[in-house]
Amino acid sequence: MKRNNVKLLLQRHRSAAADSNGADIIQNSSIHVVEAHVQRDGLRAVDSGEFLIPTGVPVSEGDIVKWIQDDADVTHLRSCYLFQGSLKDEGGWEADGENTYIDALYQTAKWGHIGASNENQAPAGADKFKGLLRINDSSEAKKYSKIPNKLMYVNKTVSGGDTTANVHDFDGDFEIDLWVTAYPSFSGTRVLFGKVTTAYGSGKRVAIYQGSSGQIQADIEDGDNHEVQLTTGSKIQTAGAANFVRLQRRGNTFSLWLINGSESSSALFNTPDDTETNALMENVTTTNPTVLGGYWNGSSIQSGYTGIVHSVRIYCGGTLSLGDARALYKARATPLVMKLAGTVWKIKDLSKGKKLFVTGFGKVIPETIMDTKILDSGTEDANKPDNTSGTRVLNVYKEESAQNIIYSMLKMLNQANTDDASGAATNFNKFSVGFALNSSAGITEFIAEGNLLSLIKILLTRAAVLHSTLPTYNFFISPRGVCTIEPLGIDRGVTFNHDPYNIQVSAGDDTFTVNDLTIFGRIPTNTAVKVITSQALNSPISLSSQIGASIPLAVRIYNSTDSEWLKNHGTGVFTVDREGQTVTITSWNGSGTTKNIEVHVDYELIDSTSGATTNLKQFSDPTSITNIGRYKKRLFVPQLTNGLDIAIFGANMLNLTKDINRRYTVKAPFLVNFVRENHTVNVKNTLKNINATNKLVKSIHWHYPANETIIEVGEHEANSYDLVVGANETISALTSQSLKSMNR
Repeated sequence: MKRNNVKLLLQRHRSAAADSNGADIIQNSSIHVVEAHVQRDGLRAVDSGEFLIPTGVPVSEGDIVKWIQDDADVTHLRSCYLFQGSLKDEGGWEADGENTYIDALYQTAKWGHIGASNENQAPAGADKFKGLLRINDSSEAKKYSKIPNKLMYVNKTVSGGDTTANVHDFDGDFEIDLWVTAYPSFSGTRVLFGKVTTAYGSGKRVAIYQGSSGQIQADIEDGDNHEVQLTTGSKIQTAGAANFVRLQRRGNTFSLWLINGSESSSALFNTPDDTETNALMENVTTTNPTVLGGYWNGSSIQSGYTGIVHSVRIYCGGTLSLGDARALYKARATPLVMKLAGTVWKIKDLSKGKKLFVTGFGKVIPETIMDTKILDSGTEDANKPDNTSGTRVLNVYKEESAQNIIYSMLKMLNQANTDDASGAATNFNKFSVGFALNSSAGITEFIAEGNLLSLIKILLTRAAVLHSTLPTYNFFISPRGVCTIEPLGIDRGVTFNHDPYNIQVSAGDDTFTVNDLTIFGRIPTNTAVKVITSQALNSPISLSSQIGASIPLAVRIYNSTDSEWLKNHGTGVFTVDREGQTVTITSWNGSGTTKNIEVHVDYELIDSTSGATTNLKQFSDPTSITNIGRYKKRLFVPQLTNGLDIAIFGANMLNLTKDINRRYTVKAPFLVNFVRENHTVNVKNTLKNINATNKLVKSIHWHYPANETIIEVGEHEANSYDLVVGANETISALTSQSLKSMNR
């Protein structure tokens, strides 16, 4: 891989060095990388990187780094929008999009497969973007992304600019590349990209739009009556393929391409559809927001695009070469350009430089123990992804959907993570939630205590409805901190063959196999109160009418006559016959032989039919046991208390763990840029008799400059509740907490 296809951005946050307005300074720089190893580990949520850099580069523990790797030159890449469940920028400068209709926390996201039958805005037949998320809605008002005119974070100065500087600077050379799919018919002017002044027909502007006849047009004006207008000769294609649009300025020459699938591959990009030179053209920067899928008139979005904008790359200060433009066009669509963003946690000095050890921001999730310190009594649940009417008291959720609980926990975690003691919020350790698939199935009761990653896995395993055709759920964490809930296993339409890939297969791995499963939920309890008038000493009090066949777990007695609680030591004494379900008072203070009392009893809920506790469920798969033998596991899941929730969770989990699986390692001597974790792929090697279909991508490793990609593929590793394998510390911690009620 050429060195200019990768970039490491160093972000140094220095609150002690403030600008003249008192804003914190954020220093950004691109630093040379000698070697890099970046690893994404899927549901383990601990993405990591090791970077060897020159010794003299000023970097400290706690600094932020971002690793960007693409099929084309990234030297001048300013912004990159891939719409993977969000409007966030992967170019490194965090020029994130906004849309009042698409909240960053829960948005309408659909799959980019053009041939999907439920996508009425797209023609059938094209698969380039199959398996990739995008923003979509039937309303054109919900298709745009407004990018405010700012660099990095609000109220923070960026080295080399300020909070009002143009994040997209079109003064000099620039390039804008878009992949779009048109609406089946053309109607009026529809803007694909717009950075204009308040009045579209005057002032400064850079605009790309689809005309009423189907051609792509571009307008560039500097505000001094110096203007360039370009129009493609070919029309945008509406049936069969996505279209590639490229606008470029190099010096005072402007060029526009439309590659709609009809051009010969040998001639791609050689000759622009339209070229114009204007030696008088100068500054084309405007302070108005950049808009993808429309333009900003000062108060609203106009001429919204009614098709699909799949991806946008913006280059400022330079352009792509012919070879890079061709490579970008011919490459499979990528789900991630930014492969890693995270914090430097260790620096090691070496003879050939210094090595940075970086952990992704997602590491916060497995390291967080949820409790009432995070899940306080705040009202963070006002905006939920769906309309369920669940409730939360501290860390106990009732009648709530899985995605709402995840949304709530992450939002409360965001509030707990602050930049400094003053409580100023920071962006780089916060999460948002995108929903590519929603489940409205309500969970009767969920107690959010323990490791956050385990909690999310439990919720996603429970989210699928028992015996339903609905898919099992998964979640994906982008480098920008977007946690997208999506179906387990997304077909990317990819097959890895033994040529050019090196494919290795492991023997059958039964480490995670379970076909005889016992689930213990938290002991479900209730509290009953029996009020008695004139209770005498040494007279047994029956509790059967209050607790049925249950055994009393704890008894408290309140003396209403004397306004005191009886203590089972010292001045007040009572005994409890748990098997007989009775309590007997043997003494109390004060005068009188009888007292008015209240008996408070905690008891275990049991199934009235079977007589067993409702929190104990057993699951087995006879076919699997016959074929491979019995693999028995017992799990304690104190987060669940309801029998139905436990039954659905256990059945779904058994379905995910009942088989012995193989793992496949795919090695490529080049950048593999078109799959991510949770994509399903096919692995074939006729020489080794390997023909595996619909296998889940577990993890991806990228090595630079060795130009090597290693992909771990297997069915089980990234799909179900990980307590079956070894979260012994988590289980132990949860077990100790499960007997306490203070967190509830």
